[in-house]
Amino acid sequence: MKPWKLPFTREEYATRLRKVRDELGRAKLDALLCHSVSNICYLTGLQSVMGPEKYFMLVIPKQDEPFLLGQAFEMHNARLGCAVADLTGFEIYADPVEESRKLLVGRELDNKRLGLEFRSRGLTPHYYEGLRGALQRAEIVDASELVNNVRAVKSPAEIEMMRQAGALTSGAMRRALDEASPGKTDNDIAAAAIEYCVRQGGEFHCLEPIVSLGNRSGVPHCTFGRNTIHARDICFIEIGACFNRYSAALIRTVSFGEPEPFQRRVCDEIKASLEVVLEKLRPGIPVCEVAQQARKAWDWTFAHPQLFWNGAYGYSIGLGFPSNWGDANLSIREHHSAILEPGMVFHCTNNIRKAGVFGVGISETVAITESGCSLLTDCPRHLFVK
Repeated sequence: MKPWKLPFTREEYATRLRKVRDELGRAKLDALLCHSVSNICYLTGLQSVMGPEKYFMLVIPKQDEPFLLGQAFEMHNARLGCAVADLTGFEIYADPVEESRKLLVGRELDNKRLGLEFRSRGLTPHYYEGLRGALQRAEIVDASELVNNVRAVKSPAEIEMMRQAGALTSGAMRRALDEASPGKTDNDIAAAAIEYCVRQGGEFHCLEPIVSLGNRSGVPHCTFGRNTIHARDICFIEIGACFNRYSAALIRTVSFGEPEPFQRRVCDEIKASLEVVLEKLRPGIPVCEVAQQARKAWDWTFAHPQLFWNGAYGYSIGLGFPSNWGDANLSIREHHSAILEPGMVFHCTNNIRKAGVFGVGISETVAITESGCSLLTDCPRHLFVK
């Protein structure tokens, strides 16, 4: 098979691998056994629509070249597009743990200090226990955040990929808002957004559009379900188009008719808080300081006993597979001490709900620059009234 072009240059993948090896050295690991398909894609370019549901193991030795193990049926994707040349496939009904053991024994890694991604969806409890039993001579340690820490700071090429995703997201949001009107359904809004993303060059989403209508908007992650739009409804819309597996997310809210004063005040305050976040984001600043400043901008809403929120003013976003576009343990909140660096990218989101009654939200995806932050999404930032 003739391989297709990878999303990034070979040099880009080599740089990522070097950074991971540097982390291996700091952690005093002989190798990393990577089971997260998102991390595997980041390091190799491998993509598969079934990736999160299949067993893959990318092994990154401290010195030797990496090698990839996977079901032979799925490894055709690796042969078409993957920056790693050393590929091993196993039969579709073979035991992945036994295949992993044989491969690691053959590479003389079965008695080494090995890092595993304990919190990866690809390393199920069944596979974890199996590997523990199969590699009894090895010292196995938790390396769940090793690759994620590298991924937290994006390269210029990654940010450009996310800028393209942001353009798709912004266009899809405008199309969704145009479609939204009384008499139509939440499915009509979602369909307009999805069609725009796909027709304009996007891929399967990490997270399908969230379109929460009426009292459903007061329930987190409650989405479209054949509900008709009525006057006075509130509709919460969250879209994240995907381009070469990179997402950029955007939230807007539309009211069909003039919103209640209570709803208007909440929306005005969360917008004010988001504006503070965007103003304060710059390199060298602890994320907790940004959160503390943002907290002051919406005191009435934040402290209201009938309202609840998502707990952070933003989180790291980047390369992903369903159902997650977050890519690092990095968020903008008052009890997080991480320091902002150029190249970090956040979905800066503020959304508030009165449980089962209404919900409003507004967000942007932004990249930290040398002097502040740059918006990767583009849509008027206010409560839409139709």
